[in-house]
Amino acid sequence: MRELLATVAVLAVALPSRAADVDFNRDVLPVLAANCFACHGPDADARKADLRLDEAAAARAALAPGEPGKSEFLARLTAPDAEGRMPPPKHGARLRPEQVAALRAWVEQGAPYAEHWAFVPPKKPNVPKTRHPVANPIDAFIRSRLEKESLAPAPRASRTVLVRRATLDLLGLPPTPAEVEAFTADVRTDAYARLVDRLLASPHYGERWGRHWLDVARYADSGGFETDIFYASAWRYRDYAIRSFNADKPFDRFVKEQIAGDALYPGDRDALVATGLYAVGPVLEEAKMVPGQLDDDWLADAADTTGAAFLGLTVGCARCHDHKYDPVSQRDYYALQATFAAGTLVDYRPDGSALRENVFLIKREKEFTEARKQADQRGGEYPELPVRGLGRRTKALDVRLLKRGELAHPGEVVPAALPARLTGGTASPGAERAALAEWVASPRNPLTARVIVNRIWQGHFGAGLVGTPNDLGTRGGRPTHPELLDWLTVEFVERGWSLKTLHRLILMSETYQQSAAADAAVLRRDPENRLLARFQPRRVEAEVVWDAMRTAAGTLDRTMYGLPVFPPLDPRELVGNYRTWTPGPAADANRRAIYVVVRRSFRFPPLGAFDPPENVSSCGRRDSTVVPTQALALLNNGAACAQADAFAARLLRETDGSPTAVAERAWRCAYGRPMTADERREAVAFLRGVEQAPPAGATDPRRAAVRELCVAVFNTSEFVYLP
Repeated sequence: MRELLATVAVLAVALPSRAADVDFNRDVLPVLAANCFACHGPDADARKADLRLDEAAAARAALAPGEPGKSEFLARLTAPDAEGRMPPPKHGARLRPEQVAALRAWVEQGAPYAEHWAFVPPKKPNVPKTRHPVANPIDAFIRSRLEKESLAPAPRASRTVLVRRATLDLLGLPPTPAEVEAFTADVRTDAYARLVDRLLASPHYGERWGRHWLDVARYADSGGFETDIFYASAWRYRDYAIRSFNADKPFDRFVKEQIAGDALYPGDRDALVATGLYAVGPVLEEAKMVPGQLDDDWLADAADTTGAAFLGLTVGCARCHDHKYDPVSQRDYYALQATFAAGTLVDYRPDGSALRENVFLIKREKEFTEARKQADQRGGEYPELPVRGLGRRTKALDVRLLKRGELAHPGEVVPAALPARLTGGTASPGAERAALAEWVASPRNPLTARVIVNRIWQGHFGAGLVGTPNDLGTRGGRPTHPELLDWLTVEFVERGWSLKTLHRLILMSETYQQSAAADAAVLRRDPENRLLARFQPRRVEAEVVWDAMRTAAGTLDRTMYGLPVFPPLDPRELVGNYRTWTPGPAADANRRAIYVVVRRSFRFPPLGAFDPPENVSSCGRRDSTVVPTQALALLNNGAACAQADAFAARLLRETDGSPTAVAERAWRCAYGRPMTADERREAVAFLRGVEQAPPAGATDPRRAAVRELCVAVFNTSEFVYLP
């Protein structure tokens, strides 16, 4: 009874006073989706008590709109006994008082429903006014929110920070000392804009942002599982992504090429390579022992990847039953699979003619091995390796609705169609993937442009405006700045789906150019920096750590494109690798990390400590951990130690070898800034101390001392963090 009285007391205080106080998408839908839809949502098979709460008409009787005293829904939420209370204890914790208060206010106001925000086509809102005028609309939305929260933005970052931040962010490489010096000395008012334009025009931009896309595309050079079939031509898709980003290919075209390039753009080799998206996923070779299993696995991967990568929806949750939270029925899911049923993987000759169809398990490692021997043709076409992409089957597969998602329990044949609730249309026979591609890339689709805008924002700030980039559905996160997301989405489409234009807009904002400094009030009020009162530093990705060490050491091989490389590994690093690792020449260890082979069954050890992406399915956001093994890897890994030794050689070569000169140069190369007096004193003392008592076996005490300093520099947070 005391618990019930306490709840009533909280409700009396928290009850909103006006209809505008409760917003269905903000206050109600998240509570219903998290606590009610599993048993009272779209999935008819799981529905309890014949009660459906995801649709207004079906829920009306239980809700008693406008009459909270008669609402069975509210009575069950606040029932004093656990047996009669909802949600049941075994399904989750009791609703918090403020959640019950919001639901009560909603019922009192007539229980109005609204479509989930992500399923409503975006409209361009007015740019808000701020107390201090700003030129960039992004800043108007961010500052307006900060003003409402009585928070002040951080000041502008220093020039040395900005050039390092922008260069790492757009290229995945640290700036050279000369680049830092040139920018900091540039007194022109548009110096920063010129910097951004130069970086966007660099071919290394495509390597950086192509790598972001490869995470989403669950890219790998092998199929995984025990046999880990090697994909001899997967690298062509990787190179396609890099070239597409560098060319600023309109994103709608980029989408259509990948889903149906063979059908929409016949004769276009790039478009054919683009369909390799559906040739680089995981494959279980043993599936061939079960009739139909290999095809079923591929269709499921195609549907799941399309939903996650382009639509930002967890459509795979509808494989076994209607989606419990989003408007995707099980029939919709298999209809989406059916859009791919007329397609198959094909190996193509250089002239575009089909060499062989249904090549899911065809291995071409012998041809790949021969191609690797042609070292002088690195980056060439390698005609002995066919292009692998999508083509049309002679006879389309029959896709059946599988009971509980099990191949052994097939139901009726499901024709190709687009998701009914999201489109209301069906794909026409004979053009299934083409129709799907046109719909996904249409400006009328409420999801696709929002999803990529959110991904680009995440790439720049570490977190998207929606924190769940592969799930914009009802169980995904709500936008921190919904009006800004819609404004950016409409602006993006209006400007021709140009990613570089979007990058430039973001980087030119004051929000992006803020320092990372924050006062105690900001940290207390917004510890996760969701309101963006400051720039949020973050650890760079595994590939950037690899590339940055080689940039600092002066060893980075900037050769672009071509076959994946197999850098030499220490025998201890190969423990657990049951596949043959045939290392390439030593120089391969200095290629950018994006060109290192990606095997699903063997995580490349030098990158493994820094959270490379999971590539069994689309990876919307990598984990970012800080663990002791990262420091141990940078201290002891053979590749890291080799780069430290090369860095030491560079420092001695480019200075007079004195401790002060070496330390100063090390800071410029590694951090892009001059040393402080305290840093200089400590570094010089360290160098002199090691030189006087060198490590055992050192034949050159000075070089050994500089090498130890380089190892220490690689192990600093400043070296592996975006400032």
